[in-house]
Amino acid sequence: MTVSPGGRIDYYYYASARISVAAKVASPVFRLALYYVEFYLNGLILQWNRMVDEDARHAELMKADIMSNVEAAKAFSQCVDRFWLDTHFYLICWDKINKHFRTASDAADSRCVREAWKEISDLTEKASGARHFLEHFSDEVKRGGYGQRGSSFTGRRDFTFWYVSTSNKGKKREASVNLGKAEVEKVMKAYESVLSCLTFTSR
Repeated sequence: MTVSPGGRIDYYYYASARISVAAKVASPVFRLALYYVEFYLNGLILQWNRMVDEDARHAELMKADIMSNVEAAKAFSQCVDRFWLDTHFYLICWDKINKHFRTASDAADSRCVREAWKEISDLTEKASGARHFLEHFSDEVKRGGYGQRGSSFTGRRDFTFWYVSTSNKGKKREASVNLGKAEVEKVMKAYESVLSCLTFTSR
């Protein structure tokens, strides 16, 4: 795994490596789940890079006089909207990795694979909770919760998503999860551990 020193992660997983090591695994469930882990991991990296780029664009637009410059104001508004849309799909990728990695771990007859899953399961479960909040955003609005949510993006490396959900009884629950560059790299490392497991056992 090679990552850039800045906020972006310049990496992409190609199917050839996964196919070559997973070919001898008997379970079709495992092979398919692993395919989707890789698919959404590539999506996670893509979305992270888009968010980094949007944050850089946002910083540039903040230098403009958006109170008097109509075009700058429009560009600023579009940038904010794109960031939230990218955040939504970013969380979807986290959720899909959580589900498919768990399936792969359950289907694998491998302690090594299960240990790789254990390394990230708490993190991905929290990310899934954030995705659930956004997916059911309309329910929050119906309950009068107004969908309270926000994020912080520091140095284009650290990203925290926070939200306040409202139960059917009106009880509020605050939650947050760190999903920055280090967390993405943690998932990448876990996936690569699985590939290493399969490489070793298929010899």
